[in-house]
Amino acid sequence: MNQERLRRVREEILANGFDGIALMPGPNMQYLSGIRSHISERPVILFVPADDDPAIIIPSLEAAKALQAGIPKDRIFDWSDEEGYTGAFQGACAHLELSDYLLGVESLHMRLLELELLQRYAPGLTLAHAEPVMTALRLTKDISELGAMQKAVAVAEKAMEALLPRIEIGMTEKTIAVMLLEELVKAGGDFDVFGPVVRAPRSQRFT
Repeated sequence: MNQERLRRVREEILANGFDGIALMPGPNMQYLSGIRSHISERPVILFVPADDDPAIIIPSLEAAKALQAGIPKDRIFDWSDEEGYTGAFQGACAHLELSDYLLGVESLHMRLLELELLQRYAPGLTLAHAEPVMTALRLTKDISELGAMQKAVAVAEKAMEALLPRIEIGMTEKTIAVMLLEELVKAGGDFDVFGPVVRAPRSQRFT
């Protein structure tokens, strides 16, 4: 868990009048906790209270990620496929005392699945948009972020320099996109975040 980012997000939570925020798997969760996960049939929610340690609902097979992130063991509500996730939601809502809580959520990512379970086990829970909190936090880049941005630019430039001489007349845009992905990985890219967009001008459209 990035302690400086945690400190700053708590300041923004209080500034917005929230009791805490809930983050779904994706960029914001990884940004704050370092936990890499993805939205699937197995729900994951990271809770960041304004005045307490973070907590998380997470499948047992991923619980080690939460421990490595520094989340206290008694605030990791893990569950197995055999037992299901409803017990983890019930335990987290009770432990965090989410009833009568003003919780900021990622409105573009929170699913009906998680929403219904939170409301079932935390009667009186009030939801708000967490975007103002995370937007304010991420507008200011720290040293590590600046370094990552510089690395990304260098990787992209190196990949393009290697790609351009390989392009031949008759290649499809899909083929070139695959080649670009290969060059990005060779240049030091970690993984494909949102996929390359390869388009030729209308007058020179590849077939």
